[in-house]
Formats: sequence, structure tokens, C-alpha cells
Amino acid sequence: MTVNEECLERDEWRCFKCGEVLRDSWPGYSCHHRQLKSGGGSDTLENRISLCGSGSMGCHGLVHARPRWARMAGFIVSRYDNPADVSVIHWQHGPVYLTADGGIITGTEHLARGGGDGT
Repeated sequence: MTVNEECLERDEWRCFKCGEVLRDSWPGYSCHHRQLKSGGGSDTLENRISLCGSGSMGCHGLVHARPRWARMAGFIVSRYDNPADVSVIHWQHGPVYLTADGGIITGTEHLARGGGDGT
């Protein structure tokens, strides 16, 4: 399975931000790089989230149109941070952390595993 396929499966084919079902509602969707490729972002599961739309429409467009807000919400991660240590706001669960093995965990679980606090 590709990283994109694993990302979509982990996110249950829903937009990470709004929860829209990607298979049914949007003609376009993507697996967004939280740490942007232009900033050295990699194709790892902790760096990817499923978003509706493209880079100019839907939630993916919103993330790129409002980068300051997107950084505060964890949708964009600085090139100097590890995406695994930066929480991101999930449409249903609130702030969560993404793991290399395709998991979604809470802040308490993240700290118990020895993760950083995102600062």
C-alpha cells in the first residue's frame, strides 16, 4: 500500500479537518504534507493528512490560504519541528498526534510514549 492509501485508510476516507466523506462528496481530495515538501517535508504517515479539495479549494485550499491559522492548528508544521511531535486538530477527536505506524493518539498517549510537547 502507498503512503497516500495508508493515509486515506487511517483517516477513514474523511477530511481530517471537516469530516466530509471524501469518496462521496468531493471530486478532489489530497493527502496534504503538514511539513510542506518545499520545507523538506517527507512522505511519512505522521506528516500526511487527508483533506477535501485541492491546494486552492476545500479544506486543503483553506490550509494554504490561512497559513498562520494552519500552523496554530497543526495543519502546517515548521521545517524545524518533527511532525510526530506537533498535534493537529482532528474534526472529531480534537488535538491528536500522528504516529509513524499509522496511528492517531491523544496527547496523554503521546507523552507516555516519550514524545515531545510540540514546543
